[in-house]
Amino acid sequence: MDKLKDYITIKLIYAGMSKEEYKLIQCDVQEENRNSLMTFSAITVVFLLIMFCVSFVSVDVSTNRYVYMSEKNYRKSSEKEIPSELAETNLSF
Repeated sequence: MDKLKDYITIKLIYAGMSKEEYKLIQCDVQEENRNSLMTFSAITVVFLLIMFCVSFVSVDVSTNRYVYMSEKNYRKSSEKEIPSELAETNLSF
């Protein structure tokens, strides 16, 4: 049973490398993962900002504008309880 556990550990965690080889490249792998995460996070933020800006221009998307804002912030800045555009839909806050 220990041999099976060791085999699975080596294949899944160390990708078939020895522990020493893995330790040598571990910092580089972490740095590359961090860079990839920052890139994908930045792309996501840009995409959401673009969608939010489009929601002010397009009539079809304007009802979804409130999805991009949190309920707490929207209710503080609004006099109305529910916007008239949302009154017709099934969305609820």
